[in-house]
Amino acid sequence: MDSQEEPFFLMVEGLQIDWGGHANDIDYITSELIEFNSAIEAALNFAKNNANTLVVVTADNETGGLAITMGMTKGFDLVAGFNRGGHSATMVPVFSYGKFSELFAGV
Repeated sequence: MDSQEEPFFLMVEGLQIDWGGHANDIDYITSELIEFNSAIEAALNFAKNNANTLVVVTADNETGGLAITMGMTKGFDLVAGFNRGGHSATMVPVFSYGKFSELFAGV
């Protein structure tokens, strides 16, 4: 039997993004978000070729209170800062793509 006919569940966690938030380390968070983006891209490419696939992207919490404090958006000269070292009360978004994705959206 082809392995693609068997159902499966895969969870990928960008844990080190959380570590970077606790450390208030913008460079660490940025590099981890780039890696996480690559994982999401791979999952979306799989879903585009496998119609019975649902991709859900979310977080269990926000850490560090990262905020853009000043700068330009078109020139990308932005200044960012943190307002805490632990988890914040910031709500996290839920993004989804694929079969039944309309059931997974919001914050």
